[in-house]
Amino acid sequence: MLEKPIIVGHRGFCGSYPENTLISFQKAIEIGVSAIEFDVHLTKDGIPVVSHDSKLGRCCDHQGLIYDLTLEELKTYDFGSWKGEQFTGTKIPTLYELLDFVLDLKPDIFLACEVKDSNPKCATICYEELKKRGKLGECSFICFNAAQLHHLHSLNQDLFLHGFRACDMSNFTEGSYDIMKRIGIYISKVVKEEVKQFNDMGIEIDSWGIDNAETLDKALDCGVVTLTSNHLDVTVPLMKQKGLM
Repeated sequence: MLEKPIIVGHRGFCGSYPENTLISFQKAIEIGVSAIEFDVHLTKDGIPVVSHDSKLGRCCDHQGLIYDLTLEELKTYDFGSWKGEQFTGTKIPTLYELLDFVLDLKPDIFLACEVKDSNPKCATICYEELKKRGKLGECSFICFNAAQLHHLHSLNQDLFLHGFRACDMSNFTEGSYDIMKRIGIYISKVVKEEVKQFNDMGIEIDSWGIDNAETLDKALDCGVVTLTSNHLDVTVPLMKQKGLM
């Protein structure tokens, strides 16, 4: 268990910058987060890229599915202008580009790697790359698909695996909780009694949607240890006021 709660930059600093892009992660690190969360899918040619959605359109000027497109094709698209014209031309990063960039800025940053792709190859690539960079002791692997977590556990039983409640996961089986060290619960669904139940199982709680004083106070009161935030310009000053950063 963590000694005190920490702020995690959700998709970087996505409240103010285009999510899951290098500028978003840079600004999250600059404001002082201890950890960043990012999402990974595989392209048609098997390259891990950082994007929350598999379906383009919300954060991109093109339509399509990441797994139907090559990296070369994706690199011609604009992943920034949806957030503001000052971000026009922002490119989707590969996992390799992200790690090069953030580890140069802050080598000890904790990496919360969410495997969005259901292909076990995606989980394996993420694992091998973080292992190669010596970051397995400073990272977690997150997934809503319990089968992916079990796959990762088969690769290395010491991994820090971050899942969700059984009702929120696919392919949840008996024993799935046994391999998890952290569980994510959206802030509106966090209840102190349930947090304690998981803590008694040796599982700590992460919550996302921690974006103002009310949600921060609720998370802290309930015993949440990783506070995943979109609006770091709000939550980081509040954490500093509380003496937690």
